[in-house]
Amino acid sequence: MKKMLSIIIAVLMIVSVVPTAFAAETETVIIYTNDVHCAIDDYPVIAAYKAELVAQGKNVLVVDAGDAIQGEIIGAITQGEAVVDIMNEIGYDYAIPGNHEFDYGMEVFLDLAKNKAEYEYISSNFHYLPNAKPVFAPYAIEDFGDYQVAFVGISTPETITKSTPDYFKDENGNFIYGFPVYPGGMTNEILYENVQESVDDAVSEGADIVVALGHMGITETTEGWKSIDVIANTNGIDYFIDAHSEEVIENDVYQNKDNEDVVITSTGTKLAYFGVMTISGSNVEFELINPDDVEIETMSESAKTAYGNVKAKVDGYYEEIEYLFDVIGTSEVELHTRDEDFSWAVRERETNAGDFVADAYRAVTGADIAIVNGGGVRAEIEAGTVIRQSLLNVNSFNNDMCVIEITGQQLIDVLEHGAREC
Repeated sequence: MKKMLSIIIAVLMIVSVVPTAFAAETETVIIYTNDVHCAIDDYPVIAAYKAELVAQGKNVLVVDAGDAIQGEIIGAITQGEAVVDIMNEIGYDYAIPGNHEFDYGMEVFLDLAKNKAEYEYISSNFHYLPNAKPVFAPYAIEDFGDYQVAFVGISTPETITKSTPDYFKDENGNFIYGFPVYPGGMTNEILYENVQESVDDAVSEGADIVVALGHMGITETTEGWKSIDVIANTNGIDYFIDAHSEEVIENDVYQNKDNEDVVITSTGTKLAYFGVMTISGSNVEFELINPDDVEIETMSESAKTAYGNVKAKVDGYYEEIEYLFDVIGTSEVELHTRDEDFSWAVRERETNAGDFVADAYRAVTGADIAIVNGGGVRAEIEAGTVIRQSLLNVNSFNNDMCVIEITGQQLIDVLEHGAREC
């Protein structure tokens, strides 16, 4: 009897540790996107990829690092709601506001974020200035049993000037929304202290892994406000999912202020890639995946169903704007905006796409000269048939156009200011 009792106790002990051991071995996968800019065609692939991982028993989260709801006509005519609806269908968990989330006005974005989005917007440094408190939760923590993962949101202070400053003001012209370095003339240290406080709070709350979800960027962004500046002036961040400068970075390593490694990653723009961060025990791996390389037909039925559900939404929105696919002309050459490395040529020098837009402005207004913001020319036009949507994608911001009288000297000053860093 004693021998039998010992065997029974041993078996019970083995059974009791299996759930914990299994939990420890269960992989957590974070699917991430950034700077999608309304490129909704490949969203069904994200849905299928997520569903496939869930079917394999993995913990799966989907996050976005900003600039999702603006950039093409589908965003403009629905003021971002179509993209939020599709992200809801995919099952995004977290997102942060990029600068272009505000392009339809503060009221529209806050309604989308608080009433339409089924995922949570987070940002440690987007503040309502009258009470100096963040508009959204600074961070969020996901509990996976054996470990907890925190996401800390960080929005670029460039947002105010790279959206529309008036959107951040009250009816009297006073700033009521802002970021802890702008407006107000505060130092960069305020930004770093703000991020550090959120990281520290998340760690004290039990986070084992801290992932910064930042719309900050590296190239062509303000010194002191880059993602690598935040890394260099803080500690406690383990991984940084970056956005804003639309770079393709699989897993570069930078040192924080304690000389500890922090991995930074970014997926480019327009869903050229989506990122996959896999946490397996103490091992963390990164992969950037081209949606065209995902073979939906080889996936599980649940993945195919997820793909079909999101594609139905995408197709439904395209049906609503079917008139935009009408042919309105032809182009003998490609009108280009980018260089071979995918950087924005139109922001650095003359391009035929920029010339085309400026000529169109001048023709429509009857002005002697037309000046175009290079950052507002957002897409290329391929040689051949041109549809209405192609032109609207080039001018996707719906910027107001105006005609003014200036002196010759003022014109020279404007041109020299625009070319000062070329």
